[in-house]
Amino acid sequence: MADVHDNRATVMLGGYKFELVASKLAERIYGDRFRNDVSTLGTSGVIRQERDKDNNPIGEPYEVAYSGRLKLDVAISSACNVSGGEIPRQVVAAAWALAKAAGSTDMTYDEFDAWWLSLPSNAQEDLDLFEAVCVDLSERAFFRDVGGQSNAAESNEVEQATRADEANG
Repeated sequence: MADVHDNRATVMLGGYKFELVASKLAERIYGDRFRNDVSTLGTSGVIRQERDKDNNPIGEPYEVAYSGRLKLDVAISSACNVSGGEIPRQVVAAAWALAKAAGSTDMTYDEFDAWWLSLPSNAQEDLDLFEAVCVDLSERAFFRDVGGQSNAAESNEVEQATRADEANG
């Protein structure tokens, strides 16, 4: 069973190790900085098309905008196409808030962003950051289901059989 408090990840950026923590503090830090300044987060690149009940397109496609709310913005960035290592600017902003909450940096966002922009371009490091924020922490912390199965009171014959097999060696 996964630790329900496993809300930390470590990334290497520019040769420095940063601990990131998906916490309420990170949400506050992010929101206080970006809720009234979403233009700093850049564009999402995520295009949405509304559909009717028969799944036919309605209206014109539009780009999904960032909100300045950490979980929602991470969910949007998670849907981005990051081919070639190009990650959304929002992921760097999220990493800053997560690192700040973990005590891994005391830089302001503007200082962190200037430092980030001065780093050598490295697609693997960028993809590792995207994966830590938008995949790993997203699945393990932000959007995990802490309640377990919705039908947990019902018997799960497959799970019981697996446990019985494991117990019998």
